[in-house]
Amino acid sequence: MTAKTTLAEISATWAPTASVREAARVAGYSDSALYAAIARGECPFQTIKVGGKTRILTASLVRVLSGEPDPTPPASALQAA
Repeated sequence: MTAKTTLAEISATWAPTASVREAARVAGYSDSALYAAIARGECPFQTIKVGGKTRILTASLVRVLSGEPDPTPPASALQAA
């Protein structure tokens, strides 16, 4: 994966979930900043736990990075409602 990875390439070639590290790199976050956002419930991408590891839903990542609204807001937004 390079800095020039496009959203079309991500959509076409990535697995249904991505590691936090992969998502952070294409979204312009540091790994630690994205992990912190996840811990605070403020991650802009949908996450799931798989085998104890946090994974980012690739479709959510692509939607957010393309400027489309993600249908599921971060957990912190849900708690405020």
